[in-house]
Amino acid sequence: LEAVLEGFSGKVFVVAGDGTTTPRSSRKIEGVGWLPHPRNAPFQRGLSLRQRWFHLAWLTPAEGGYTRAIPLLWLPAFTPSSRRQAQPARSEVWAARVALRWLQASLRALGRGRLPILFVGDGRYDQITFWQNLPKGVILLARSARNRRLFFLPDATMRRDRKYGEPAPTPAEVWRKRQGWRKFTLKVRGLPRHLQVKVIGPVLRRRASERPLFLIVVRGKGGRNKARRQPLPFLVNAVQEGEQWKLPLPVEELLFWAWQRWEIEVVHRELKSTFGLGEKQCWHVEGAVRSV
Repeated sequence: LEAVLEGFSGKVFVVAGDGTTTPRSSRKIEGVGWLPHPRNAPFQRGLSLRQRWFHLAWLTPAEGGYTRAIPLLWLPAFTPSSRRQAQPARSEVWAARVALRWLQASLRALGRGRLPILFVGDGRYDQITFWQNLPKGVILLARSARNRRLFFLPDATMRRDRKYGEPAPTPAEVWRKRQGWRKFTLKVRGLPRHLQVKVIGPVLRRRASERPLFLIVVRGKGGRNKARRQPLPFLVNAVQEGEQWKLPLPVEELLFWAWQRWEIEVVHRELKSTFGLGEKQCWHVEGAVRSV
């Protein structure tokens, strides 16, 4: 991390997080349990012996629409039913919280404690517990569900003790309406991407009334002989300036990094197919974790 920050001059430190698994040959290895086999068909997944991990990666500053994911931290996220002697059972979301606190502590130790962090994740991290326990100074941009139930902030006409306002439209209801779409173009991996976006908010999720959010719905513009991309919803935590809530970053920048989240999947493929991640079948309690 110290080497990463030497030449870093950006205003936001962008990281991506995701869970992955490594195959193991025995049920007796630390952290091994029965998990869905990633190579099987979706309609017949099957099970295999695997260890589960959480991976935190740094997304390098964009150059010409390109970026890469650089591994920063791997944490065990072993399931409660796995064999464990030294490691606690963790969900991927809980491991992500531990990793973000480690990143914040490391940045403070290097004199960059005020640098805001943008964490980009898939739909697994759009959970109430994660929104409730999101570390201060971290921006979470997570893909959401099309039927996510949201509420507007309470207005002045409502009781003071009311936590939620009127129901907000679900993402599916937002993209059914033809009006209100804003067009812009992103340059991603050397190619222009023509997108349309709607921003709704600030909104609240049930049981997370203290965390105002913005709903971002984006869809691709279909060209000649090209099908329009299925709309995608994202949630991002809002920041307050005075009495107003606003997006933490411009919507174009947020969607660019949401697109680049796929780089962490590319790194998983490279580490497993080329670097040999998970091929060492270590039997020692500590070695089975440290080898990964």
